[in-house]
Amino acid sequence: MLSLFNKIKNLCISFYKFCKSYWQYVIGLILLLVGYVLGRRNDDSKVIRSDLDLVETASKEKLEAVEQLSSKLSKDKDELHDRHVKDIENINKNKEHAIDNLGNNSKKLDTILGEKYNLKKGG
Repeated sequence: MLSLFNKIKNLCISFYKFCKSYWQYVIGLILLLVGYVLGRRNDDSKVIRSDLDLVETASKEKLEAVEQLSSKLSKDKDELHDRHVKDIENINKNKEHAIDNLGNNSKKLDTILGEKYNLKKGG
C-alpha cells in the first residue's frame, strides 16, 4: 500500500515538474480542448435548420399578408366601381330630370339664365 502511495506521489511530482517546465504548451492544449468542446456544442446544422424554419415561417406570413391585401384591394376596387356606376346613374337621372323640367318650361329657363348668367332672351 505504501509503495502504491509512493508511485502516485512520484507520478504527481513528475507531472508537476513537466507542467512547470512546459506550462505554455499545457495552457495551449487546455485552450485547444476548450475551443473544441465549445465549437462542437454550437453545431451549425441545428442553426441552419432553425434558420430554414424561420425563413419558411416568414415566407408563409408574407404570402398570407399579400393574399389579405390582394383580397382587400379587390373588395375596395369593386366597392369603388359600384359607387362610380351609381354616381353616373344619378348624374344621368338628374340630367334627364333637368332637361325635362327646363325643356318644357321656357319661362323658367329664361329666368334661370337671366339670374345666374345675366343672359337675356335674344331675338
